[in-house]
Amino acid sequence: MNTILKNEIMEVLCDFQKGYTERNLHNLDNYTKRLFTNDADVRVIGTSPGEICLGFEKIKQLIEADWKYWGDVSCDLNNPIIVNLDENIAFIALKGSVKLTFKYDEKKINSLKEVINKNIYEELDFDTTTYKELKQKVFLLNWTIAQWCIGYPEKKDHHIPLIITGVLKKQTDKWKFKQMSFSVSSLNVPDYLFFRNSNDSEAKKQLKNFKQNCYGETEEIQILLNSLQNYWNENEFIGTNLFNKIFDNENPLIISPEGNLITHKDKFIDELNCMKDIWNEFNLDIESSAINTENNTGWALTLGTVKTKISSKILLQSLLNKSKTILDNKCNIKQQYITILRHISSVFMIENQGEDFEIPIRVETVFSKKNSWKIKYIQISYGYELIYEHRTKKLNLWGKE
Repeated sequence: MNTILKNEIMEVLCDFQKGYTERNLHNLDNYTKRLFTNDADVRVIGTSPGEICLGFEKIKQLIEADWKYWGDVSCDLNNPIIVNLDENIAFIALKGSVKLTFKYDEKKINSLKEVINKNIYEELDFDTTTYKELKQKVFLLNWTIAQWCIGYPEKKDHHIPLIITGVLKKQTDKWKFKQMSFSVSSLNVPDYLFFRNSNDSEAKKQLKNFKQNCYGETEEIQILLNSLQNYWNENEFIGTNLFNKIFDNENPLIISPEGNLITHKDKFIDELNCMKDIWNEFNLDIESSAINTENNTGWALTLGTVKTKISSKILLQSLLNKSKTILDNKCNIKQQYITILRHISSVFMIENQGEDFEIPIRVETVFSKKNSWKIKYIQISYGYELIYEHRTKKLNLWGKE
């Protein structure tokens, strides 16, 4: 890689980290101007489903909220992936973490009454609500209390793994972000599955309204995304065929929901096959995609869903195996029991949904064009409404290691 390019990009990444370390709100406006273009198509995707920030002012509001309320963000600046896509376009991906401190907080616990009332009791009519709906609300009540209301007697820090990606453009000799994404790395089923509400449709509405800020060969990119969806849903899915048809063979990158950054072709294909084993159906809201292309490079944000099946037997086996492991660990017995209770509430919540699931996803893609458009990079991630699962040791609900 060009040393000058790497040094210039590293300067931006270090500046990004410095801002999140210092949290200087007086420097917020200048910081945002230094790191992001002031173009109409600039965008940042946060960890929760509703955090799709379109435009400079919305991005500044997100950064301000992060600095005020979020945990300590740390990026692994020693091992970034930097790809020069075009003369003035580059892509970065790096791992990181956010440190959150959990403790029993009576004030926050009281505030959860609003969440409980909204999701369980609001518009609850016992005369018209079915048994199945009542049962679902009971499981949701149990899950919410188990996850949040059984707190730690003392402060406890947790480092939640993050993936940070971005597309940068060089303007007047300065690299700035055109697109950035924060995603939580986890094998667990995202909590947003249980809280799908107006945020789901609101996010799609935002992207549809953003269409006026899309430019370039957007129809060609839509065709490629449609090919990805169609190939995925074929009964005779073969990862090698999918890769050869729509992915760039030269230094491709795939980032999985559990946070694996894979660049080796054979492992890339293995990851496609592994995802197909979990997600038997892959559907994209292509019409609502935010797509931009410049010269031989493009980038897009697309919302969608995956359909999967979680065996109740595997789920219960995983719970019992994990609980035995927790009990065998030499740690505070009270904390062992609390951890198991949290896992039980999650398993009952999942198991009550049935074995078939439709889970919302975000798909970020970068494209390259030689003879035709190909996918250079793809990340598929879940949105998390409430980041709770890393308060305890993870229980792998997929039954996979």
